[in-house]
Amino acid sequence: MSVSMTMNGAVLPIMAFYINAGLEQG
Repeated sequence: MSVSMTMNGAVLPIMAFYINAGLEQG
């Protein structure tokens, strides 16, 4: 397992979570 793979796998759902939370807070 490479660091870039881990970063890619972790960043995508985290980014989606933050975007969703930001939209909900409005």
